[in-house]
Amino acid sequence: MALTLDIDTDSSIPMYVRIAEALIGAIENERLQPGDALPSTRALAASLSLAPLTVHRAYQELLSRGYAETVAGLGTFVRYRQKNDTSAPAILSSSAREPLIRGHYGQTDADTLAYIKQTDWSQFGRSLLANEGVLPSKPDLFAILYQSIPTKEQLPLATWRRILVDNSRLIESICMDYNGDAFGSMRLRKAIASYLRRARGANCDWEQVALFTGTQPALDIVCRLLLNAGDPIAMEEPGYFIARRMFFAHGARIMPISIDEEGISVQQLEKLPQPPKLVYITPSHQDPLGYVLSQRRRQSLVAWAERVNAFIVEDDNDCEFRLTAPRLPCVQSFDINERVIYLNTFWRSLGPLVRLGYAVVPRRLLNVYNFVKSITDRDLPLLEQHALADLIEEGHLERTIHKNTRTYKKRLQALMRAAATHLGGVMSLGKESAGMRILAHFDPSRFSNERIMEAACEAEFPLFDTKEFYLGKAPEGEFLVPFGQFDEQTISAAVERFSKAL
Repeated sequence: MALTLDIDTDSSIPMYVRIAEALIGAIENERLQPGDALPSTRALAASLSLAPLTVHRAYQELLSRGYAETVAGLGTFVRYRQKNDTSAPAILSSSAREPLIRGHYGQTDADTLAYIKQTDWSQFGRSLLANEGVLPSKPDLFAILYQSIPTKEQLPLATWRRILVDNSRLIESICMDYNGDAFGSMRLRKAIASYLRRARGANCDWEQVALFTGTQPALDIVCRLLLNAGDPIAMEEPGYFIARRMFFAHGARIMPISIDEEGISVQQLEKLPQPPKLVYITPSHQDPLGYVLSQRRRQSLVAWAERVNAFIVEDDNDCEFRLTAPRLPCVQSFDINERVIYLNTFWRSLGPLVRLGYAVVPRRLLNVYNFVKSITDRDLPLLEQHALADLIEEGHLERTIHKNTRTYKKRLQALMRAAATHLGGVMSLGKESAGMRILAHFDPSRFSNERIMEAACEAEFPLFDTKEFYLGKAPEGEFLVPFGQFDEQTISAAVERFSKAL
């Protein structure tokens, strides 16, 4: 949607504050009505010739002041506000632990809360309401993810277009596959299994590969099959917040396990009074700390899972782009007892070109996993599956990964050089890195998180704090710096601006 704002161009106030004030003015003057959708951060940023991070910060200001709210999967909307309401509403009531679903559905908080209490919820619905942090989705959570995909210049767009056209000519024969295996195209699954055996050392056949629109639906089936409400599962602390929300949604009792430079602590897992049914790990690039699970710990973890009759969910996040350390074979490669459920996606390597992910399912779970998928997530885009099989078989996927790995290494080196020059003694960067972001630490005795973010927004320097990754309290001064989408000159200039602003 198009939106014209009256922004003060001569003010010394940070731009994100000026954008927020202009939006508030439009709301209070009723140019924007309750329930109206706001433009996406990217669309508004493009119309204002600004960085998306600046608009994102402005939207956060609106949310915190109660002028807007988000609706999962739909976007950001002007909030329904009662007269004289100047407070910013809580998304979840910390005392009653019940979500207040507001605004976009035309209901007041009181009306919605009454409706929630009167509804005869299922066990799944009750588990959603019982776990703070599940509802609703927040755009700031996903902004971190959108900074971790390649730019259009880094994607094989011409090759993808040609492959799609070639496969479109075969559309009649492709459509005949509609009633095929619920796990997806056999040809694509064979291509993925071959790639995994070669690039990740995986021990799998193509029959074990199940295709999904992403890793979340694959993880959802795991939860449906293996978890009851109240069951213990172990997660890295800090850990991937999207997976944690999925486990909370299924009523799991999360047991946080500490991380060190070798990855998740197997010793701490062994000392738990009750063994968890699942342990979720990101061993190739621990999210967000960046550590790599050592080979010794990979072997110990697989042995532990067999002893206690647990399953390991291996999310092979950022395995493609190792920048500062050699790649290790995936944990699944050490699994001789079928205890590892392997998850991955093409999100990091191909971004929005292909919205597909996959699971490698242990043979002991194969039949029942296939049945559940056949009744919950059967249909996938057929044309894209055939085109992706071509992309892998012709070697374009691996060439893109190799090319982008070199690009990310150069951009990381530019960030590290600029940080040493302009932020020496102020910001320290993590030792391990993969993909498109790196951990950064600031001295909390010198700078508050708020001051750091204000300076980052003023300088248009990409920065996210890590609080959402923690089940407990996040340490002060810990941030993620996404660098993959910015060339070396842009990174260096942003670091210098940030240094001056800070």
